[in-house]
Amino acid sequence: MLIKRDFIIIIFLYVFLLSISSGGLIFTEDAYGKVSPLPEVVAEADVLQNRSFIERNDADTGQKKSANAAQQKELKPSKGKPTLIAGKPTKIYYQLAVNDKIFISVWRVPELSLEFIVGPDGKISFPLIGDIDAAGKTLTELSKEITEKLKEYVNDPQVSVMVREFAGDKVIVFGEVKNPGVYKFVGATNIMSIIAQAGGFTDRARSASIVIVREPTDPSQKDQNLLVVNIKSILKGKIRSNIEINPNDIIYVSRTFVSNVKEFYDNWISPQLRTLVDYESYINIRKTNRNKQ
Repeated sequence: MLIKRDFIIIIFLYVFLLSISSGGLIFTEDAYGKVSPLPEVVAEADVLQNRSFIERNDADTGQKKSANAAQQKELKPSKGKPTLIAGKPTKIYYQLAVNDKIFISVWRVPELSLEFIVGPDGKISFPLIGDIDAAGKTLTELSKEITEKLKEYVNDPQVSVMVREFAGDKVIVFGEVKNPGVYKFVGATNIMSIIAQAGGFTDRARSASIVIVREPTDPSQKDQNLLVVNIKSILKGKIRSNIEINPNDIIYVSRTFVSNVKEFYDNWISPQLRTLVDYESYINIRKTNRNKQ
């Protein structure tokens, strides 16, 4: 009878242990009576935990990379896009000044194709239509005004205006300055004075990386001279860094550090010149410079 009872107990324990193991819960008891999973189960749990950690880490890293990429994109000048001033694209047009010499041509009307000098009162006197305010107007604005006034006398007039000679010396200033534009100066001037004329730097300007694009003085030299000026060194008392500006220089204030000036000109300055500075102003200023040489 005792043997039969012991046999039943053994069978019961076997079935109980078998049911526990089939559920995947296998435990051991240590010397202190603490029950813990077997090493195989621990290893599997560690793998799952590590995998979860890696996935979360990858997601965080991806978000950080996206944020950094967006920040870097924001810091770089927009290739081929105009500088934004007060949230609006700012196009640079040359405005005529007193003593500028201009040539106005009317297609198929040679007697109305004439050269003028903007007078001290800012006017020119054009045949048939009389005095016209020219100073302060762009070439396009003056052309449109003359076209409208000539319609009374000429059938479908087509008028073009170009600068033959600038009064005084001009420079183009754009990039991270408050008022990009074409600026006039008389006599000797320097980089600090020109930046002041353009309203000073914006908050995003990198004053240690100001690029000056200068036409070569040697006719045999094809490439333009590219200079990088550090305004910070001028403010610290290094007056020699406050270099003199030449007529028809192009001054670009960057928002990033310029390491390779040639590459920076090709990738950033040149595309912005084509979109920001109107073609007539740019070509006429550079042409005038070559004629003076």
